[in-house]
Amino acid sequence: MNKGLRRIALLIPVFNGGSVITEVIGRCRMHDLPVIVVDDGSTDGTLERVARLEVDQLVRQESNRGKGFALRSGFESARRAGYEAVVTLDADGQHRPEEVPKFLDCYDRTDADIIVGDRFGDREYLKRMPWQRVLSNRISSALIRTLCRLPIRDVQCGFRLYRLASVGSLASVAEGFEYETEVLLQARARNLRLENIPVRCEYPQGTVRSQYRAVFHSWQIARVVLAQRRKTQGGASGGNNKENRQEGG
Repeated sequence: MNKGLRRIALLIPVFNGGSVITEVIGRCRMHDLPVIVVDDGSTDGTLERVARLEVDQLVRQESNRGKGFALRSGFESARRAGYEAVVTLDADGQHRPEEVPKFLDCYDRTDADIIVGDRFGDREYLKRMPWQRVLSNRISSALIRTLCRLPIRDVQCGFRLYRLASVGSLASVAEGFEYETEVLLQARARNLRLENIPVRCEYPQGTVRSQYRAVFHSWQIARVVLAQRRKTQGGASGGNNKENRQEGG
């Protein structure tokens, strides 16, 4: 099913993706959608591998700035090319490109600004995922949902669809993994429409170890949450929230 007329691209941030990135991009090609790759200063030959694949756009960052910075660079590149939205996938093979149509269908059906994958229903995936990350993700997602009234079950899932005009209006500045939490909190404060969809994920054996460090990055995320709560309690969002725009799917 060709969705290219909707001007949606697939966006893959990568840092030291090794040989896995080749398979990820190959599987993305089945959808006949443009592919944008942001190389976040890789030093293992990832850039050269991607260049040989002739992706639609390859954004090169000279040094490793973090996932948030790479995503924002990708958003800007996609906006300049005229795309209206991007679906983001991790480069480690965790996210299944075969599930991209779920995001496109939800986008058509709900007119959402941000759609986030929910991994928590995939028990087989959770069994393969390191227990530290499962615990960290579940606790942090539950706390953030409660403290910030965020209608997203899996706050840290990077398999998402972003409407570029909407995220471009936010003042998100985080450069690491905490960006993906910050952008949701700011979207919530701005009454943007947020949706969840269930996804199944993979945790390939022998892939590059995740760059996510549970304790350090959980602390970074906590700082973002506390900062946003201070803004909200200080009256930044006032009493004008539209709950009907915040219901997850």
